[in-house]
Amino acid sequence: MNKKKLAAILALAAGGVLILSAVSRRGRASASPLPDSPQTSVPHKAAYRFSWPRERVLLIGDSLSVGVAPILESALRERGVADFLSIGRGGTNIKQWARNEGDGARLNEALSTFRPTLVLISLGTNDEATRKLPGYENFDVARQRAPHIEQLREKLSGTQSVWLGPPAADKWPADRPFRDLIRSVWGDMYFDTEAVAPRKGTDRVHFSSAGNRTWRDAIIAWLETRQ
Repeated sequence: MNKKKLAAILALAAGGVLILSAVSRRGRASASPLPDSPQTSVPHKAAYRFSWPRERVLLIGDSLSVGVAPILESALRERGVADFLSIGRGGTNIKQWARNEGDGARLNEALSTFRPTLVLISLGTNDEATRKLPGYENFDVARQRAPHIEQLREKLSGTQSVWLGPPAADKWPADRPFRDLIRSVWGDMYFDTEAVAPRKGTDRVHFSSAGNRTWRDAIIAWLETRQ
């Protein structure tokens, strides 16, 4: 074989290698995965189905829980709930219930002795109201309460819980990052009561008797959609 023919054969062989290499690269490119589709967020709490006769209901929280407790208890008992306990206390905030002293210690005791299957949480109003105190105008509610919200979640991890979101306040604007933070932690078990708009009393913070009935009915209706 002369040198010209040998050179031609080598050139063809090299060309073939280049073609195969290009095809191989195109094949790998076409086989690469498509961009990831957006992932849907998964709520912290999975959907829960209530059964009134089996529930042991514990209500904790601030003065709003104290105001609604008697008529909420009556409505729940009418629906078959045999065991109900309220340990709410006026003026309290999330931090106080999350720790292991004071109100938090009372919660610990109720969890171990009453052994609720469902805890209703009415907290957040006093946390937002902190911004109305002198010197606390720039109080970052979400940042300050984030660790305590997580502590409370851990404390209640052994039972099902529903957070009754703070109603719309007349005397200060809602703290959106703070409310969104609670919603993100409690997921499907966060009841947004802002649209309920119960009638307020003369102080424009607490509910009137009619307002408490409106709020109670809204809570019952929300729970019944999950039966």
